Amino acid sequence: MKNIKYFIFEKLASSHVRKREGYQLKKEDVKNVLLIRQDNRIGNIIFITSLISLIEKELNVKPDVILGEKFNGILQNNPKIDNLFIYSQKKFLKNPMLFFKFIKNMKKKQYDLIIDCKNAFSFNNAIVTLFANGKVKIGFKNIYSDKYLDYAVDGNELVHLHESEYLAAPVLKYFKIDSPVPPMNYYLKENTREQEVKDSNSTKKIGIHIGGRGQKSLDVGIINDILEKFGDYDIKIIYGPDEIEKLKLINDKKNVEKIFPKTIDDLAILINTLDVFITPDTGPLHVASALNKNIVAIFTGDTFQRYGPRTDKKSLCINVSDESKDSIFDKISEFIYNV
Repeated sequence: MKNIKYFIFEKLASSHVRKREGYQLKKEDVKNVLLIRQDNRIGNIIFITSLISLIEKELNVKPDVILGEKFNGILQNNPKIDNLFIYSQKKFLKNPMLFFKFIKNMKKKQYDLIIDCKNAFSFNNAIVTLFANGKVKIGFKNIYSDKYLDYAVDGNELVHLHESEYLAAPVLKYFKIDSPVPPMNYYLKENTREQEVKDSNSTKKIGIHIGGRGQKSLDVGIINDILEKFGDYDIKIIYGPDEIEKLKLINDKKNVEKIFPKTIDDLAILINTLDVFITPDTGPLHVASALNKNIVAIFTGDTFQRYGPRTDKKSLCINVSDESKDSIFDKISEFIYNV
């Protein structure tokens, strides 16, 4: 299937004629922008919020954004976006006419700038980028980038950057912008202010996200040790559908509430009320970063420079591969005390 997609794209791209080869778009000439992030992972959506803010600040434009079906609600309240379009792959496969209608709608916009945010070749992203027919199309170098992008940066030279800064690189380099990449952000609904007031009290609030499957999961023993030591704190155990069985191993305490957020907004609202958020390398970590919280991030490697917290608040990154259980617990305890 993958080879068929590559073959189809090669044929389509070969028939595409660049009418503006060598054309340099100036910042002041940008009137509309399309940002393509056809992705269904929480972190990958949140990472582009820095790029969205950069576009609004430097180009004075609110971009249109294409996302996948899952978790697109993350950007629903973002005031820096003009239009949010949903790329429904399942619907397009069932009814190809919906896809052609989608592409036709993109063409009508006549974008000055189209940004493909995928740092490797993505058939879906590339097709939309190719046929949306923008004046200038930029992104990252990949096996076919020379066939559909007017400007591409080498992602291998940017691996030292945080992912939110990494994704902004094509815009920074194309327009020769020499300024910091804005922080990530998550815009909550206005009515959540009432919830924040309701939940406010003098007791320090700790949130512990159990984590996902496999390595992206917190050790139950460490969680129970935290519950035992911080009995005077208000602790929220946050879990998802994959952690139901693991939840049974976590001790019940009077000061502990176990919560299953029904939506990504529910999760964000909860995280926003916390003083400290402890989490492995999963989507909620990036939600907490976007909300500028104090974070303890648990990793199974040293990728926290690329995917760890990026906030103005205190943060602690722990590589469990290099630490004993006692050492991890001691570091987390010290961090909680000092926040």
